[in-house]
Amino acid sequence: MGRDAGAREPTVFFFSHTHGPFACLSNWYPCAFVDEASRAFANSEQAMMHGKAVLFGDAATAEKILRETDPRKVKRLGRCVANFDEDLWRERARPLVMQILTHKFAQNAHEQHVLLSTGNKLLVEASPYDAIWGIGLDAESARQTPTDRWPGSNWLGEVLCAVRTQLRAATGGVQPLGRPAAGSSAEGAEREAVAPSHLLVLDFEATCDEGERRWAHEIIEFPAVLLEREGMRTVDEFRTMVRPTEVAALRPFCTQLTSITQEQVDGAPTLDEVLPSFERWLEGHGLCAEQVLPVTCGDWDLGTCLPKECARKGLSAPRVLGRWCNIKHAFSAGMGVPKAFGMVGASTSS
Repeated sequence: MGRDAGAREPTVFFFSHTHGPFACLSNWYPCAFVDEASRAFANSEQAMMHGKAVLFGDAATAEKILRETDPRKVKRLGRCVANFDEDLWRERARPLVMQILTHKFAQNAHEQHVLLSTGNKLLVEASPYDAIWGIGLDAESARQTPTDRWPGSNWLGEVLCAVRTQLRAATGGVQPLGRPAAGSSAEGAEREAVAPSHLLVLDFEATCDEGERRWAHEIIEFPAVLLEREGMRTVDEFRTMVRPTEVAALRPFCTQLTSITQEQVDGAPTLDEVLPSFERWLEGHGLCAEQVLPVTCGDWDLGTCLPKECARKGLSAPRVLGRWCNIKHAFSAGMGVPKAFGMVGASTSS
């Protein structure tokens, strides 16, 4: 016998990709990311339809989908995929979308925060038009209908719950909240996402002391390598030492760990000087924040170190550094392994 609608488990309904606190859960929501092959997508609908075309060997349609970022037009192209097999698609669709959404939420801190903030609630795409990925009902109708009488399968909601579980395990339950990525609900979800044309590889060094877990880290080296996404050609490098101002003297442990000496930082610019210099360097290449996707090995650099130091010092972090691709998550998703490897582990796993 079906459960009464009022006794339903805590639920998050979503549908619109332009309005509401959970707009980013929609596949149409503008949110740029790259896949394991460094292909750039403006939204997960585009990635899904591209994967569909690739699955059925329709290279021509796959290429058209890569060039089209409008989710409505992308969906239309997806319906024209040649050699389509319904049974095969039903078998492969959810694992494909699981991989796509892992990339999407692992690479965009604000959107990941929204997903993780739903806790253990049931996620439901309240689409009255889709009885496969959605439930075939709008949210109001769904609230008045027992769950077992919903006409749709809610595949998207199920996949999102699985991605949430995977990301929670990978991040240790931490809910990173960086500055909103372009197109996020905090900046106006109607704004069109721009697929990144360049990658920015970052790896900060910061002050530290042995055994001091509450140490307030200050960045002492700020290196960045700008790459063209297509071909991975190095465009330019930005590198500078940074003088710490809260604890000016480097601890011996810090020098031993980073190989950075006191003399190197004493004459260096401070962070409030480095950040504008970095932004001018990037602007000098004619690139806006939406065109560049930072890449880090872990979430610490941009999810913890930089935002915490900026908060303490009253500084604004560059908008381009508000989202990033944690290469550990991208590698795990691409290799189909649950563990987020370090770089040594990633280089030896195949």
